Amino acid sequence: MSSHLNNMRNLQGNIVTFSNQLKNHADTVSRITMMSGGNETSALSYLSKCLYHVMHGNNDFCGNYFRPKQYSSSCRYNAELFADLLIQTYTERIETLYQYGARKIMLDAVVPIGCAPSLQAKNPWTHTPFTERFHAPVRIYNDKLKSLVDDLNRDYTDSRFICLDDFCSFWNLVDRPSSNGLAVTNMACSGIGRNKGQVRCLPHLMPSRYRNLYVFWDPFSLTEAASLAVVKKLFDNDSWSSFTYPMSILQLAKL
Repeated sequence: MSSHLNNMRNLQGNIVTFSNQLKNHADTVSRITMMSGGNETSALSYLSKCLYHVMHGNNDFCGNYFRPKQYSSSCRYNAELFADLLIQTYTERIETLYQYGARKIMLDAVVPIGCAPSLQAKNPWTHTPFTERFHAPVRIYNDKLKSLVDDLNRDYTDSRFICLDDFCSFWNLVDRPSSNGLAVTNMACSGIGRNKGQVRCLPHLMPSRYRNLYVFWDPFSLTEAASLAVVKKLFDNDSWSSFTYPMSILQLAKL
């Protein structure tokens, strides 16, 4: 688990923030440099060929902005300003990642959080103003993330950035589950409470034997079957343009 904002580590348990992930990556870069005989240029050249997958923002919304009893973010910022805060933080972290040698970077949009069993447990009806209450701020952030990708591609001419539209690909699972080989969209495969989304899976708790039909494994996470369906669409030659911008993952890898 990860987040843009550093203050989440206090209440959300073992969340490794983006800044701490970068510190860990700096150690990795140092080890690669040592393996290259201390040749930093050789190490950075090697790293420039790697694909970097950066997925942040979901915890900032789900575990911070939408938890007003624990955090003051939603009182201090409207959706527009909160998105600006995250994008500003993102921009600074990406610059650091660039300095560490990253040149091919994939940035994930935030998923449709209102579809998660944890939130559906609070309101069992989908496609309602309740759900849109969560999706509207996320769409603002995702639009800004796409603009950030354009800015990064303009400013870092020796690099390439793409945006993975997780909102669209995840929504495709929930809205059209049968076309993805799935059936259960509003209930977790393993959990406790309404929609099995109020308490995460506990030790010795048996998941459903039909878990390959579920979109969600626990209150927030996708099942293996759902994740595989998403990945297939991201790499499919006929559908990638609906879920990645401005090029496909395969095109990025071949650069």
